Amino acid sequence: MLVLNEIIAPLAGTPEVTQMLQTQLDMGNMLIDMGMTATKCPEERYRVCLMQNMLWSNTGIMDWMEKTYGAITVMDGFGYQDGVLFEDMDNWESMKYQLAKSMLLVPMIHGATGPTEYWLKVIDKMYEEYKVNVSIFMGHVGCKHTWASGKIVTDYIQQKYGIPTLYVDVDAIDPRYKSTEELRAQIGEYMESVVGAENFTK
Repeated sequence: MLVLNEIIAPLAGTPEVTQMLQTQLDMGNMLIDMGMTATKCPEERYRVCLMQNMLWSNTGIMDWMEKTYGAITVMDGFGYQDGVLFEDMDNWESMKYQLAKSMLLVPMIHGATGPTEYWLKVIDKMYEEYKVNVSIFMGHVGCKHTWASGKIVTDYIQQKYGIPTLYVDVDAIDPRYKSTEELRAQIGEYMESVVGAENFTK
């Protein structure tokens, strides 16, 4: 969150950000070369999109979903970057325009602000690029602007992709809002009765 919100937009185009991104790329390639993956699940059965937010206050839920249902969280709405490919790099006016456009596509700006159509475009990209088959609206209680569009978005997902969406109200910052047991009960009921997932551990 710190990187996405506090560094990329105000420092975009600086040598420091270039160095940071190069370091991240090098680390990613190193992990690939070592055979390390982002998940610990030996059998992926479901590809989950956490719309609206990532559950920062209880990331262990993602481990539990992997172990219990083979459900891998492949993307979340907060972290999805609808990037801009820079072209015509010798044209300073074009570069300024493209840089400004890319800064408007960072989290808390892209998708969730303005007309709901913006969010639907992000949904299409996430669901198609990441082959999503489980949809969870992980709604931070403080983000009222996204709750206002939630029904439109989830109806769209149901109609276009045939995927019913689970609504989970959470505080993405404060873990006291909802306990691990409550989250597991809510997600587990959806996975078993709606998605039809067979519980791995029972």
